[in-house]
Amino acid sequence: MSTLQHIDGDARVLITGAPDVIFAMCREQMSRHGAVPFEAQYWEEEMARFARQGLRMVAAACKPASLDATTLNHEDLQEGLIFLGIAGMMDPPRPEAIDAIHACQTAGIRVKMITGDHPQTAMSIGQMLGITNSSQAMTGYQLEHMDDAELAKAAVEYDILPVPARSISCAW
Repeated sequence: MSTLQHIDGDARVLITGAPDVIFAMCREQMSRHGAVPFEAQYWEEEMARFARQGLRMVAAACKPASLDATTLNHEDLQEGLIFLGIAGMMDPPRPEAIDAIHACQTAGIRVKMITGDHPQTAMSIGQMLGITNSSQAMTGYQLEHMDDAELAKAAVEYDILPVPARSISCAW
């Protein structure tokens, strides 16, 4: 999501979204002393730490804008953003979801979880849900580079697929 804000005689673009997408557009990060070079490794480690806790994440960034700007265009959002931070949110599984998964497993049904979450977040949530094979997850990048036979095999071997559902529809 992006917005153009005019605050106290200043104009800026504010953007939020998936951390990996926001990271790619930032060369600087905000510190208490102003903008400094973006520390990608530090933020990747923070993102992994949040993910291991089962937190869903959203990143925020900003960019100065012209005071006379009234609309945003595609170019405003592609580069030159200053990274502001990551918010981690806990969205625990609902008890009825845990019960439903347990009922399926008791009936002999192997449950699959498909999500857009970070792989480590997906594995943590899979453990909370009681999905038995939650120690490994297939990433979207891995899936995108598979042929149909590899994709069909992965759909059988993996219970947690942190990718959009449309990416694996041909495997079912």
